[in-house]
Amino acid sequence: MSLREQTQHETRQTYVFYDQHQRPYFANVDTRCRPHLAPCTPLQPQGWTAPIMPDGDLIRPDPVRLGSLIIDYDKWEERAQIGVNIYAQMERMVAEKMFGDQAAEAMGRRDARLLAEIGPPPPAVAFVRAARAGTNKWVLGLDPVMPKWAEAFKDTLPQYRPLALLRDEEGPSAFPNADEEDGEPVRRGPGRPRKEPTESVAA
Repeated sequence: MSLREQTQHETRQTYVFYDQHQRPYFANVDTRCRPHLAPCTPLQPQGWTAPIMPDGDLIRPDPVRLGSLIIDYDKWEERAQIGVNIYAQMERMVAEKMFGDQAAEAMGRRDARLLAEIGPPPPAVAFVRAARAGTNKWVLGLDPVMPKWAEAFKDTLPQYRPLALLRDEEGPSAFPNADEEDGEPVRRGPGRPRKEPTESVAA
């Protein structure tokens, strides 16, 4: 008698992976591939939300450490820089077409008509570099308070929703956390406490 072929439901299992910053993601894996488990559904952050994330193809299983992920920061920064360069070229071209000799002035004041024509800018490369450094909790999605250094690049994150007041001073680090900056205490709004990442529920 032939063995019954297992259904997808029977061979799929939820598994928690961790990236190099020890942030958890959950995804389904195919148990028939043990011990070499790799996500077979999109990775979903578990208990955290970062203001900027790399493209899915830049988060890959670590070929050496089981259950670990590696973010390809070299490729991410390269893509981010290309996006910034292309946007800058497009902005200048459209500004010269719309404003002629006044193009530089229009670009400098971020003219609303110009922005409406070219759309929002891509995320600043500074965010990718801060994430790579691994020391800033806000950019890693582990602290809802936006630090002062990030304010200058905030308009490059059109989907960002501020969750708390900003600090007034910048700390000694190039990418300090909000609680490392000088200034008045941050007043957090009402709401449920931030959910902490949970441990793996499957082996």
